[in-house]
Amino acid sequence: MLNIVNFTLISSYHSATEVVNLLNYLFCLIDKLTDKYEAFKADTVGDAYVAVTGLPTCGSKATSESVTNIAHLALEMLGQLNNLDHENESMCEVKLRIGLATGPVSVGMIGMKIPKYCVFGETVNLATAMEERSQAMRILITKYTRNFLADTYI
Repeated sequence: MLNIVNFTLISSYHSATEVVNLLNYLFCLIDKLTDKYEAFKADTVGDAYVAVTGLPTCGSKATSESVTNIAHLALEMLGQLNNLDHENESMCEVKLRIGLATGPVSVGMIGMKIPKYCVFGETVNLATAMEERSQAMRILITKYTRNFLADTYI
C-alpha cells in the first residue's frame, strides 16, 4: 500500500488538471515498476496505490521471491521519486508512505456493470495500517514480512 503524504494539502494548491497529471505521471511510473517486479496493480483509490505479488494460483502462499519482489518494488518507488527530474513543480512536493504486509488474501471479481478484480482481507488491512503509520519516504513492514526478507536485507 502506497500513499502520498499530505495529498489533500498538495491538491488544494493545484488545479484539478495538475492533480490528475501528477497522479497519472506517478502511477504510470509505478505501473512500469510493477511489470519489472512481477507485481499486480490491485487498486488505486485517490492517491493510494495497492500492488500485490504472489497471486498466481488459488491457494498459493507467499514465497521469499514474491516478498522480495514487493520489497524491491517499494524501494525502487522511493528511489525513482528521489531521482525525478522535477520539471513538474508538483512532483517536488511528493513524498510517499509505504506499508508492506505478507499473508493470505481473498480475491475475486466484484460487480456486474463495471466488474472489478478485488483483493481484500486482513493482510490488506494490515498493509494499510503499516502505510498509515509509516513516515514520509519510508517503508514500514510487518514482522512476518521481515522474516521473509531476513536473508536479503537484514
